[in-house]
Amino acid sequence: MPGALQYRRLVLETGEHLPLHTLRLAGDLAGALGLDIVGISPEDPNLLELTRVALLRELRLPGHDWQPLDAQRLLFERTLLSEQTKRLISEEAAARGLGCAFGDDNDPLSASDIAVFTRPLWDAKRFLAQAAWSPRVGYESTSSAIVLVPGAPAQASRLVAAIGETDDDDPAASIGMRLASATGDDLVILRPPAPMSAANLTRLLEQELRPRRERLVILPPGTEARQIAGELADRRNSSVLVPSLAIGPSQRRRRP
Repeated sequence: MPGALQYRRLVLETGEHLPLHTLRLAGDLAGALGLDIVGISPEDPNLLELTRVALLRELRLPGHDWQPLDAQRLLFERTLLSEQTKRLISEEAAARGLGCAFGDDNDPLSASDIAVFTRPLWDAKRFLAQAAWSPRVGYESTSSAIVLVPGAPAQASRLVAAIGETDDDDPAASIGMRLASATGDDLVILRPPAPMSAANLTRLLEQELRPRRERLVILPPGTEARQIAGELADRRNSSVLVPSLAIGPSQRRRRP
């Protein structure tokens, strides 16, 4: 897209368990668009507060004893898990010849970022619960592109569905073309239904793709798509990407 601001970074959270399918999809997108992968470690102000609730207990092995929550042990386990996640992200970036860095919540998201969020497994069946998709940074309030990834996605084909026009200047189609070219995925471009709702998109995808199932749906940019992205991801149990407004795929060369 001539003159458009280019994507620069793909942002992942490192504070909790990062599912392998999320890391692989993030790596595919970063590799296809030539983006640095950035891990953000969010602070959890509620973690220590939980340890002050007298009625809360945890079952500890091997003795199977119920004991009060240990703040220091919780912090240690969270730090250990974060370091393991950082190692996985670093290895994924290195394998693809991409830059990699790590930050915290003080590093704000911008329109040139693609932020990847995974729904927790325990919340995977809460249909229509838009708020359940919002991480601590709140994707609804950021200008970045977003990717919503189910905690346990359905078994899918190597298929990407872009909702837009068959045009290199179309934001959804252009990302889909770059991704399909880099990964060998099949790409199907479908015109958006009217009105564009999660229910109408679900029907469209079922009609056009059956018996196959997409691993990623790329929606047009805009508030409307962002508002229905979580519901669509739940209905299809597939990942959903919503581009930023006036952003094009990065043209930066991959690092050697």
